[in-house]
Amino acid sequence: MSLLKRRRAESTVLTDAQQMQRRKRRRTVACVVMFPPCAAGLFGLTIGYNIYAGNKAVADTSQFHKMASPDASQSFLVFAPHCDDETLGAAGLMRQARLNKCDVHVAIITNGDGFRVSVAREFREFSVPTKDFIRYAYIRQKETQTALAVLGVPKDNIKFFGYPDRGLMPMWTTNWTADKPFTSAFTQADHCPYNNSFTPNAPYSGESLLKDIEAEMNEVKPTDIYVTHPNDDHPDHAAASVFVRTALEQLRSQGVAWAQNAHLHYYLVHRGDWPVPQGLHEDVGLPPPAQMVSLDTHWEELPLSKRDTQKKYAAIKRYRTQTELTGRFLYSFVRKNELFGTLNGATADRLPVVPDGQIRLDGEASEWTGLAPVAMDPVGDSVVRAFQASADITRIFAARDSRTLYVRMDVHKRLSKSVGYTVILRPVTASATPPQSIRLNCQMLAEGQKQPVPGVDQAFYAWRGNQLEVSLPLSVVDPEAGHAPFTLNLAAETQFARMTIDKTGFRGVEVDRTGDAVAAR
Repeated sequence: MSLLKRRRAESTVLTDAQQMQRRKRRRTVACVVMFPPCAAGLFGLTIGYNIYAGNKAVADTSQFHKMASPDASQSFLVFAPHCDDETLGAAGLMRQARLNKCDVHVAIITNGDGFRVSVAREFREFSVPTKDFIRYAYIRQKETQTALAVLGVPKDNIKFFGYPDRGLMPMWTTNWTADKPFTSAFTQADHCPYNNSFTPNAPYSGESLLKDIEAEMNEVKPTDIYVTHPNDDHPDHAAASVFVRTALEQLRSQGVAWAQNAHLHYYLVHRGDWPVPQGLHEDVGLPPPAQMVSLDTHWEELPLSKRDTQKKYAAIKRYRTQTELTGRFLYSFVRKNELFGTLNGATADRLPVVPDGQIRLDGEASEWTGLAPVAMDPVGDSVVRAFQASADITRIFAARDSRTLYVRMDVHKRLSKSVGYTVILRPVTASATPPQSIRLNCQMLAEGQKQPVPGVDQAFYAWRGNQLEVSLPLSVVDPEAGHAPFTLNLAAETQFARMTIDKTGFRGVEVDRTGDAVAAR
């Protein structure tokens, strides 16, 4: 072999070795780059499967108390945040009630006019004009009437309130009075634009909605009231729950006779990946989400006959605009039972009073010994919350001494400096004074050290481990200035990278400082 050929062969061998080395480096880089997302994906799938398996494990509903079929002495008022929620949650109940000659009324709080994808599909348009959201709402109203007719509910017993889709929670927390109404991002309206609403041209305000709910309750005088559960993931559903509960409490405080013995029941529509399995499974039981079985709700099941489930399926099918896009989820509620809950007393209904100085705002849990939580929240019931366990809320506590309100939020894992924590306080009073919502936004700084809450005078917080404590003067949240009892509603939420990870429904506790005023005199 000539010298030139030998050198060319050596060069070729060297080039192959270099190429092999390059390929190894590329594979190593690819593994390093791809490992985190693959590991995260696998972790997410594992969590998702565990949640699914947990929900499926409680599929046997025999552990829950069985409700008796309605009898003629009862009358029913079902509140639905949107057109179709009443049918998903209580179609079988309403059908059995009508068969047993019970009076059944349904109040639809919003017309579900904010489902942009469905509106665009309905009218075959890419950019949806304002008027078509309103046209779409009338279609959904008609679907409600035809669906409830299948169940035997008369058309005259159905009321459409016409409040804004995706607007109920802002109306509860921020847009309370008529001079500060909520504006719908869909219809662009800040007053009800529908000609068949319960209160024509009603302002989109919390005060107006509360009055409408009370008026409907007083007109019907039901023995049993049904509304979505406070732990429902959908903000409209959580808000509907607190509006209805507050309305009933207000009527009771006014001494309205029928309200004293009325029973409030909850049904669930949205929570994580529940119900499991999804799709049409009419021979399978419907239990609550696994993480909500043993919290603060006493669950009961209403057995449904084969004919009940057939009628429920037929009623859901009448919601054409919804089943075309979300039919698999909607048909998940066609089961051999329906599920209802009442709060079981595991949480406090009156704000506990502690001696001055017992709670020192240092994050120490021992200072709260013996106090029941105000709210209990499911843990690890979604992939997002399981990923960010430091943002997964477990419980809320509240207490007061003679001058100060204290609130404690517990999360599943140690609090994180990358997560934002918010406590929301919403006083409600029977007087004409409009209540104000207070948001206490806390960012974790030095552990165990008292810090001021930004933007709220005389409010402070401290944290330790997985517990956050907040304090502020009682005078800030007491619209009655100690002269009359009021209800303090509390909720909490967490955010990571501007995304809400967890939020609790509002729970109310009665605050009575009248004894304090007497003692002071």
